[in-house]
Amino acid sequence: MAQPASDDFSKNLRLLCSYCHSVSEVCRQLDINRQQFARYLSGESRPASRNIRKICDYFGVEETEIYLPHRKFSELIVVKPTKDMKSSVNIIDELDLSIQAASSFARKYLGYYYRYLRSIEYRDTIIKAAVRLYEEDGKIKSKAIELLRHREQPKGTYDRFKYRGVFLSMADRLFLVETDYILKNAITETVLFPTHKNPLTFLFGKALGVSSGPPREPYVTPIVYEYVGLKPDLRALLADLALYPEDSENIDVKVRDYLLSEEL
Repeated sequence: MAQPASDDFSKNLRLLCSYCHSVSEVCRQLDINRQQFARYLSGESRPASRNIRKICDYFGVEETEIYLPHRKFSELIVVKPTKDMKSSVNIIDELDLSIQAASSFARKYLGYYYRYLRSIEYRDTIIKAAVRLYEEDGKIKSKAIELLRHREQPKGTYDRFKYRGVFLSMADRLFLVETDYILKNAITETVLFPTHKNPLTFLFGKALGVSSGPPREPYVTPIVYEYVGLKPDLRALLADLALYPEDSENIDVKVRDYLLSEEL
């Protein structure tokens, strides 16, 4: 039976979770029951040694550190996450994009897109996300958002991911390098085939990333970008973001066929 947790431990754990998007996301990635984790946060119980190791590994702290007095732990953590968060963002900011800064070909792709790919964590579903490509400081950058809510159950809690990145056109391929700027724990690279069609409709390619679940397994998966326009209705755009069943009629057949063409 788990021992009662110290007040310092529960405060320290709550502090660590405050750096994350949501407690639900932490539980999902740690594969720990949400109700059980709530008892850790409240101080009602202390995790078993196996879960302690999982929690410490996830947050990047030592087991001896997580039991420190809360004030001392806070002083330690104030620096740790800031350093980690800054490093992943700098990878994006410091990429040398001068080779495409004035590329009229790359500017052709500015605007808003729906982004489709199969979910690694939620089996048999397709993620419909939103992406914006825009020009800033002579570079083409990206912002993206995923709302991992099931389309059939739009209400309730769900996970939200936000990304930012840089967009490059090189050697007849389009490259997008992104990082999740909420969790700061992964970098994703997308390679797309350019299109010469007018108007622009779909871009097809592959994405290389790391699963958000505890195994943190690398993956390569087909991905599709659907051009929406330069100034779409953003409210309607966000309303469509969700997890869709693979056989959903809301997914264009060209998109579905391409995404399902390979095994995950």
